[in-house]
Amino acid sequence: MAFDEPLAFRDTEQLALGRAVAVHRLVTVTGAPGIGKSALVHAFARPRRGTGVATVVRLEGARTLLEAVHDIARALALSIPAAADGAFIAERIGRVLATRKRAPLVLDDVDRCRVAIAKLVARWRDEAPLATFVVTARGKLGLPGEHRLELGPLDVPAARERDPDAIARASAVQLLVRSAGAVRPGFRVDATNARTVARIVRRLEGVPLAIELCAARLRALSVDDVAALLSERLDLLHEEGRSLRSAFALSWDDLAPDEARLLAACSVFRGGFTLEAASAVMVARDAKDRVRVARSLERLVDASLVRADEQRYFLLATLREFAAEKLGAAVETEERHARYYASLRLGPISLDALALERKNLEVAFDRSLRSGLAGGAAALVSYAPVALARGPLAPFVERVTRALDRLRLSREEHAELLYWRGLGHIFRGRRDDGAVDLAQAHREARAIGLHRIEALAASKHALILGLKGAVAEALALGEEARVAATASRDDRTRGIVGKDRANVLAEAGRNDDAVVELGRALKFLRAAGDLREEAFVLMMLGARLADDGLLVEARRDLGASVEILRKLGDRRTEAWALAVMALAIAEEGKLGDARAHLEHALSLIRDVGDAQTEGMILGFLGNVALEQRVLVDAERAYRDAITLLARARDRAAEGAVTATAAVVDHALGRIPAARDGMARARKLLASDGRPARREAAAILATILGDEGSPALDDTPHEEVRFARRIAMLYADGAPPSRPPVAELVVAHDGSWVRTSSGDVAKLGAGRPIARVMRQLALERLRHPGRAVPTHALVRAGWPDERVLPAAAKNRLHVTIARLRRVVLDGALVHADDGYMLDPDLPARLADETESAQT
Repeated sequence: MAFDEPLAFRDTEQLALGRAVAVHRLVTVTGAPGIGKSALVHAFARPRRGTGVATVVRLEGARTLLEAVHDIARALALSIPAAADGAFIAERIGRVLATRKRAPLVLDDVDRCRVAIAKLVARWRDEAPLATFVVTARGKLGLPGEHRLELGPLDVPAARERDPDAIARASAVQLLVRSAGAVRPGFRVDATNARTVARIVRRLEGVPLAIELCAARLRALSVDDVAALLSERLDLLHEEGRSLRSAFALSWDDLAPDEARLLAACSVFRGGFTLEAASAVMVARDAKDRVRVARSLERLVDASLVRADEQRYFLLATLREFAAEKLGAAVETEERHARYYASLRLGPISLDALALERKNLEVAFDRSLRSGLAGGAAALVSYAPVALARGPLAPFVERVTRALDRLRLSREEHAELLYWRGLGHIFRGRRDDGAVDLAQAHREARAIGLHRIEALAASKHALILGLKGAVAEALALGEEARVAATASRDDRTRGIVGKDRANVLAEAGRNDDAVVELGRALKFLRAAGDLREEAFVLMMLGARLADDGLLVEARRDLGASVEILRKLGDRRTEAWALAVMALAIAEEGKLGDARAHLEHALSLIRDVGDAQTEGMILGFLGNVALEQRVLVDAERAYRDAITLLARARDRAAEGAVTATAAVVDHALGRIPAARDGMARARKLLASDGRPARREAAAILATILGDEGSPALDDTPHEEVRFARRIAMLYADGAPPSRPPVAELVVAHDGSWVRTSSGDVAKLGAGRPIARVMRQLALERLRHPGRAVPTHALVRAGWPDERVLPAAAKNRLHVTIARLRRVVLDGALVHADDGYMLDPDLPARLADETESAQT
């Protein structure tokens, strides 16, 4: 990039540099090679308000004090005698700087002469008390009072971002577009190339030099061609003497041997690493060795070649590829990497800590599969709890399948991997496939006396049978699991077996027995210290309490479950707990709150990749919308739910949703479609062993005029209670009438909302809920029918705050629930991972003079 160009995509960094220079006399801008340090300081040095005219000196060619002072003198336009030595020139420069007051002297790229520059700046600060200095280097000069400004990569679009406008706003994309425009005039981001452009800058990790060199390739290549060639990025990214490889080579040449060996060894890591992991691949045998590794890592961090974040270390992918080229005995280092990560288990470390190692666990397995390294199966077993709790599920199941097919496994490893694949199938909604694996795992584990896997596999297989209605068979198999769990002498295994048995009992309608079993399971799990399974039991207890009508007590246990699961980061189980809580809240009549909980659960489960559970939650969302009498939302949720459940081959759940979708068709006057839907629902439910679903469908069929509904006894099942409520609401086949909203008026700042009937909700000027309301109204006016993405609503509601994604979603869901409760119930639609005002509802923004009562 030409240094005289504006640097709009580094506005934040320029402001930070300006603030630092205003406070500190010496500011050193550090960062990895190619990160854009020079471009930043050149942009900063342009004449600006009250700082004086900065002088920029490029010192990349200087290696000695004499060479450095000559370059600086030339930049200051000083006349220097030909025979002058370094001390004389330095003194002249000091006198000139003493007259410059606060005008900064920018010393760019001082790495080759950093020691000399440190001595000179220390001297000049004494001789020129008002002078300020800005230095760019990979590391600090090490002087008292020095302020370090670490420059990181440019922002890249999120992996899930689809909006071309949002992609184009990312600073890394802005740089790519500007650089590409120099070789391909008119290049811009649009709907045809936005996702590929986003993928390119993500692969380049927002490194400016890499982006500029990549953009140069667009002179002759398409964005698709460039994206396809990025696997060889070190060879691809070069132009006219500039290349990533040469930038890294300069840094590599300055490393001490120990530092170079460590940097090369760290190229085997993916997604970051710990000091313990680095010590393992460096064969640190004792405390002294680990101290040496720690000191070398510290020096690499100081040199901006490794980034540190709370005792975790990271390499840029491009630098990692360069370091890998320098790695000599790669196989031995990769073997040490695989052995270390194969030893990790959930017990000693938290799910969060294990999740941070996901990429390392995956690559350890992939290398073992490719090169026959030991530890591949163990790495998968370590990885399993993270994959099942947080997804994505499909890649995990595929890896286990490859391991079973291609690795030489012990009998114990084979049985355990079958068990984990069985769970993976279940969590993806493929229960029949899961049952096959679990039955085989049960047989193999029993044959070799592997009691823990024998018990767990039998217990999960029994649960599948119970969910299908084969209760007697499920309880018999569960008893086998209980015997094996006792033989294992493992409290966690005994607790899980008890929890699964309670689930079967609940499906059979034996609520009291289920609660007793859950109490026993809870004692075992607390003795084992397994918080995740304890939270699962609390969720089940909450559901049983809700079945008994104890809604306050149910919300207590469900709330405790959600809190634990959120802290543990188990997104899949948290989604289920939120869904169960939503059902309990719906029974209290708080439909807006129930809907917000379900939408939050939906966002969590989509991250995991569990299509069957996503379909179930969408079905629950449709049920809440049906109770809210918002038929358009109910119809959309049911349609998507049926598609996902059919894909997951869950015929019973598909049948239950199809029956409620038939009620929507009937309410909208589509009588033949409603009857066809109900007939299809009966067919799907015919083989379901759970009578509650068939009873619920029969109750819903009465809305269509069918005869022969079953007796409405005091069943504990939520499905039947829901069907009764719907039958009362839609007894005449149409939703109860309500005053139509002819228009929605939103204050210009979102502080109030008024309906055509005169109802007013005051939201408060300047509050997040008002800002979210205004954003929804603006998008409704600009693009009717297009949802506002959740991240855009978060940015609108809390523009000056940076919060973690999970916390941001929680805030937004609470705000949406309140908007629905106070004014927008039925007018606020959830779609495409976002929200919008009903496009069929007339809406406008009030002008600034209009009041809420006008």
